[in-house]
Amino acid sequence: MAIKPYERYKIDVAPEKEKEKELEKYTDFQKAVLASLEKYSAPKKPVRYIFGIDDDAQEVGVTTLSSILRPSEYLARTLLPATDSKTGKKKPPFYNINKFIRESRGMKEKDYIDGLDEIAKGFEQGAWKLTGALSSLITAPTDFALGTDFTNDLEERLNDGRIKPDEPETWRGELTSLGVQYAIPGSLVNKLIMRANA
Repeated sequence: MAIKPYERYKIDVAPEKEKEKELEKYTDFQKAVLASLEKYSAPKKPVRYIFGIDDDAQEVGVTTLSSILRPSEYLARTLLPATDSKTGKKKPPFYNINKFIRESRGMKEKDYIDGLDEIAKGFEQGAWKLTGALSSLITAPTDFALGTDFTNDLEERLNDGRIKPDEPETWRGELTSLGVQYAIPGSLVNKLIMRANA
């Protein structure tokens, strides 16, 4: 038996509105705690590293990680316009190439997280945070001496959505990001990830 439109509304929308009314009674602290509990208890996507599960997704993980490990190619591909060979989608210049690859191949809609792509996200995020910290360190004395506002302008440019990297979704990506950000040697980060897995 088919559900009538209004009955569907009662099932889907009405409970959400009641929940919003209940949330209005709570303090900001209580709302933050409830939001973090919902986020914490939400089911997480599994992480897959094994090759051969999905050739398209495997190609995305390998492509993003290999472009991160070759900085000159990454810089050239980020600055120049590009076209995805499979989808025909065009990338504008000055756009994060790995974000473009993920969007064009539909990685956001996958029901799992690609482990190699997650490590690439960690590398990107760590390098982005490191360059932001170093640029602030370099431009702050200039701003102080000359009375300019170059540091804030540079931070706005770095936070532009087109070049800002995707954030890692797992602790492996976060650990990689911290290792790159604080210039911890790669062998030590790799040991930490392997021991944390065990």
